[in-house]
Amino acid sequence: MDFCSCYYFRWIIPFRTPPQIAPALRGEFNYTGQRGLLDRGVLECGTAGNGAKAPLPRIPQLLFDFFAVEKGGVLLSHFFEVFTSALAFPYVHPAVMAFSFLLGFALFLPAVIYRRAFVTETSFLSVLRENRSIRIPEILFLLLGGALSALVATKHGLSLAGLTVILLLAVLGAIALVDGALCIIPDRFSVALLVLALLSIVTLRAPTGDTALLWYERLIGALSVALPMFILALIIPDAFGGGDIKMMAAVGILLGWRLTVLSTLFAILLGGSYGIYVLLRREKGRSDVFAFGPFLCIGIVLALLLGDGFLAFGDFLYEEYFAFPL
Repeated sequence: MDFCSCYYFRWIIPFRTPPQIAPALRGEFNYTGQRGLLDRGVLECGTAGNGAKAPLPRIPQLLFDFFAVEKGGVLLSHFFEVFTSALAFPYVHPAVMAFSFLLGFALFLPAVIYRRAFVTETSFLSVLRENRSIRIPEILFLLLGGALSALVATKHGLSLAGLTVILLLAVLGAIALVDGALCIIPDRFSVALLVLALLSIVTLRAPTGDTALLWYERLIGALSVALPMFILALIIPDAFGGGDIKMMAAVGILLGWRLTVLSTLFAILLGGSYGIYVLLRREKGRSDVFAFGPFLCIGIVLALLLGDGFLAFGDFLYEEYFAFPL
């Protein structure tokens, strides 16, 4: 039996397919009922004529479906449907958006001042007394903070949950600026994140969507990324700094384990891409060490804003390819 002919086989998969793609799949797959599963991961031969069965692992089957013309198109179309639905921010009154923008702009300003203070090794008040003009990159950073805060308002409005997320963004902005310049995350930022994480138990019950986080999800979130990073730092010296580990532990309490893992995946993709760029552009005498904290901060922001779509598509892939029947 030729493996390449598996595309013409009929694969028995679990039910509970989202209704928007069920018609497209119904002609290709044989459903067995509500969450029923006759033979997970088995292809029934339709060309050999002898009813032979060839077991195929789930991950190769997922990749095989993705690159097949018809099934891959269904997977991609479902991903874009889920992703665009997550990006469909509800309408918010312009006054709320404007207030959130100004609030984010103001809360991101201390991050710029803290970066100047740490770089020049002076105090926060000393930087304020200098009365130096603000530079264009710093203005762009403040505008980005205002825009992110306005997006947060579309999901949480003017509420304690929205204020918690905007404060989280401001602290992450300060961490990204300071760590990017000095490769260090000061303890005061870790403490601020921990305070926000504890407050979020009351103020931010559901970081994304409408489902409130359970206590064990927050506990697992605190360990899901921070603990592996700590173990890796023990095995490989200077693999991660203590500030990175403490930051991800606090963020895990705030976001839960799913969004925390997702944010780390974003950070690995972004940091790995930048690392490849650094290696390709390596110059003699230039250090190849760079801070990973800013990429973690970007990953957390992406998980907060886009996490709904990615998690929904991940749930779909899990149900279709990995879930076992009850």
